[in-house]
Amino acid sequence: MITLRRHALLVVEPQVWLAIAAAQPETLVRHWAKRGWPLIVRRPYASEPELTDRVVPLGLPLPPNEGKRRLSFRVPMEALSPFTASVWPQAVTAQPGMTAARLADIKRLDALAQRHNVTPEPTGSLLWGAVTGLPYLSPSSDLDLLWRVDPTRLDIRAFLADLEQAAATLHTPLDGDLIFSGDRAGQWRELVSASPGDEVLVKSLTGLSLSPARTLLALPQVRAA
Repeated sequence: MITLRRHALLVVEPQVWLAIAAAQPETLVRHWAKRGWPLIVRRPYASEPELTDRVVPLGLPLPPNEGKRRLSFRVPMEALSPFTASVWPQAVTAQPGMTAARLADIKRLDALAQRHNVTPEPTGSLLWGAVTGLPYLSPSSDLDLLWRVDPTRLDIRAFLADLEQAAATLHTPLDGDLIFSGDRAGQWRELVSASPGDEVLVKSLTGLSLSPARTLLALPQVRAA
């Protein structure tokens, strides 16, 4: 069963993928298809049909040494399956470009994740280097992580406070989002500084919107006297 959400990794059925890749000029795309590496769900472009459960818009970000371009595809749903391999933390720490300083940062973040019982999901360069073993990380790459959270099971304010404290000690800038129910995401740094009534940018597979922070954090509304 496939759940369409931002950042979901999907594997294309080999024969379908190889047929798609054969029409691409980039050699790496054909190599990607042969290796069975996943693609990532993306938002439909304005020029494309609206998102449906029949054809899925997918992306393939090329590594820096291949021009760092983002290639786009549309693949029938029936040719897709979820990517189930775990990359945190073993594959993340084993990829090219993983320095001693980054290893120390990931160890600290993994300890925080275990303390709050929330498993981070790498994205961006950190993810693709782990999945493929290709050189995605550069000296300027952030640590880009997603944290799927449930405010009914986790003290979000305490988690954000710990995340902010950890980020201040890292060698590498920490980027990424907290992802809430309904695949609604907010940038963690924006949520740290937001008061309950402040509007924050909310990202989803279908677009962007502004919403009071309390709607993400599940904070009770204060009633006027």
